[in-house]
Amino acid sequence: MSVEVKIATRTEVPEIGRFLRSIGKNGMSSEYLWDFDVWLTVRDMGGALIGCDALERRSKLLHGHSLAVRKDHRKQGIARAIIEHGFIHYMDSGDTRVVFTHFYNKKMYERMGFTMADKAHYAHLDDIGARELHRSTMVLIRIKE
Repeated sequence: MSVEVKIATRTEVPEIGRFLRSIGKNGMSSEYLWDFDVWLTVRDMGGALIGCDALERRSKLLHGHSLAVRKDHRKQGIARAIIEHGFIHYMDSGDTRVVFTHFYNKKMYERMGFTMADKAHYAHLDDIGARELHRSTMVLIRIKE
């Protein structure tokens, strides 16, 4: 399956919020959704949103937020395509991609070259996961060579 990742326009942000809430990601307020540098999206042939991720640059770090793929479209390479698109197009040599995630996503990120990192070292980047130090949240990083 060929996956086309696009940059969302500002007018798509409310739809992204509805999409995230529809799949159970209720943690972000409407105002918070506007705070990111870029939203990457994937749509099905009919134009329905089926995947997204937000990116936020902080110095030499690219922080990924809210990677989500609709359940009936998982295991088709959509998450990988979104992550790789962000990695290729939004990082410079020497940059580090930081992801805060839960234990059940660990293997997916490791297959893409991410490794575990010390959560405390990156706590200043995350608004929820690291600041509250959820037991199930971990930090994975990948450096662009």
